[in-house]
Amino acid sequence: MLLVIFGAGASYDSDATYPPGTTWLDVAEDHPNRLGIEKRPPLAKDLFGARFGEIASWYPECSGLFPHLRTAPDIEEYLETLSTSTSDPGVHAELLALRYYIRAVIRKVEDEWDKFTFGVTNYADLLRHLRAWKSTSADDVALATFNYDLMLDIACGGVLRKKLDTVADYVADRNWAVFKLHGSISWLRQACNLSRNPLEMHMESGADPADVAYNVGLDSADHLVWSNEYATVSEIERGDKPRLGDYSAYLPAIAVPQRTKAHFECPEDHLVLLSELLGETTRLLVSGWKAGEAHFLQLCKEHRLDCGQLKSACIVAGSEVEARAVWETLEEAGFSAKEVRFVAGFSNLIRSGQLGALLA
Repeated sequence: MLLVIFGAGASYDSDATYPPGTTWLDVAEDHPNRLGIEKRPPLAKDLFGARFGEIASWYPECSGLFPHLRTAPDIEEYLETLSTSTSDPGVHAELLALRYYIRAVIRKVEDEWDKFTFGVTNYADLLRHLRAWKSTSADDVALATFNYDLMLDIACGGVLRKKLDTVADYVADRNWAVFKLHGSISWLRQACNLSRNPLEMHMESGADPADVAYNVGLDSADHLVWSNEYATVSEIERGDKPRLGDYSAYLPAIAVPQRTKAHFECPEDHLVLLSELLGETTRLLVSGWKAGEAHFLQLCKEHRLDCGQLKSACIVAGSEVEARAVWETLEEAGFSAKEVRFVAGFSNLIRSGQLGALLA
């Protein structure tokens, strides 16, 4: 089985024609949106910059965090320290509001980037290669991403004709399972134990259900209980699952960036399947992921040890040095391979033909 793992670097470097380092001056003169190249998807360290100042103003509940987020040497470490070492109950509301902020940022970025790439991404090109390879191979393919955006989802829908309308759809086909380990801008998760009944509030006031969920969620943030019930935005909009319930509501399924995130933001049955597939993995492709999530590495360690060597592995990062560092971390988590290749850049992987060596 081939396991592909994507991190923020994959979406940052998602246009092979214009990889990182190119500017609008390098863009073809007949491109209808040359300046769109400046709207490249951000890395984690850039999520809270002035570029998204207008969106920050939409969520004043977490505005006090931004001076720190914009100057912290390590954003993930700062947010983890904040979430685990404070007795201030207001921090819980700040972190919940931050989920909404991140979702809004990624939605805006994705819309802007799509107007530049028109959906022509490295994700689509990669899936096309994998589809052709799989037609002559008995191997399954598992796609795991730590990204919130929908570039992989959209590529699956187009290249693979894979319908991802419900959360269950993502793992319905074991041959092409998709794991969104830290949630998605199109996912919601049920929060219970709310201080007030949002369904009654909506019925009495007529306020928008999403606004009711946001406000009651913030008021209850320090004692929320997250259930294992997830839904896509489409499921909520169709009424398949009610956004508001008795002392419960669906809130954004977005894992706030932290150095050693203690939990995944996806259903338990997704993790059960992923655990099974880890033990069956014979080939590994990593693109743009720094291997910094301790909870995922622990999962790998539990299910990769004693499973034998991988036939091959390909690690893609911003540079070959960074790629080697990622592999060293994975080795500590139980991975080993007969052959390992290191590639500088997702775009370079697509253009260079090195993917073929991994699949040989």
